Amino acid sequence: MAILQPNPSALLQMLRPARSSSVAVGNANANPPMQQHQQQQQQYETMRLVMGRREASMFALTSLLLSGGVRLAAAAEEEAPLQQLQETQQAEELQPQPQAQECEWKVMESGLSFCDLVVGTGTAPVKGNVIRLHYQGRREDGFVFDSSYDRGEPFSFQLNSAGVMKGIYEAILGSGDEFPPMRPGGKRKVRVPPELGFGKNPGMCPRFWSGPCTVPANSVLLYDLEYLGLWKFEDDTRPFHLFT
Repeated sequence: MAILQPNPSALLQMLRPARSSSVAVGNANANPPMQQHQQQQQQYETMRLVMGRREASMFALTSLLLSGGVRLAAAAEEEAPLQQLQETQQAEELQPQPQAQECEWKVMESGLSFCDLVVGTGTAPVKGNVIRLHYQGRREDGFVFDSSYDRGEPFSFQLNSAGVMKGIYEAILGSGDEFPPMRPGGKRKVRVPPELGFGKNPGMCPRFWSGPCTVPANSVLLYDLEYLGLWKFEDDTRPFHLFT
């Protein structure tokens, strides 16, 4: 019967350790979840900061790459015309260059030499006509001492031996079939010896002798002549040079 009715105090004493142990176990089991939650929260915050920094870095890197690409594209666009020009120049240098136009030189009894680059057509001029002519005069060293091309307008004058250089007068009018006269559209190269040019005197001297003459005495003169035809008022209203 004693077994069936235990002592309450003894029972309480038996239960207290169990209760205290259960509470201890409960407290021990309750703390870790809180700590784990806090740790997870800290890890989350850390990851968020890291991801934010990483996204910012990626954004900055992307912007840098894009801006660099734009600059590279702009630079490529600027360099493209220059590169194309260089390639074109190289291609032109590789192509054969056209040779200077040549013609057959003929020497007249007077010593005048001529060479027709282009034979003109139409009516030939005669003495006393007022004609229009483009010309360029050079020394043998290549120095250009006079040029109507540089002035941008042809020279209009009366074809008269009194005022025209003897070599030019003869070069335009010719002398027979062997040395035909120039015709409109014709281009003729002429080599004028000193006796048919300025002779023993220097030529192309400035007015009032304010400087040295550009053509020394006894010089051989080289002329390029382009005969345009007779002077017409409607073609050229400027006064022409009249030599008497």
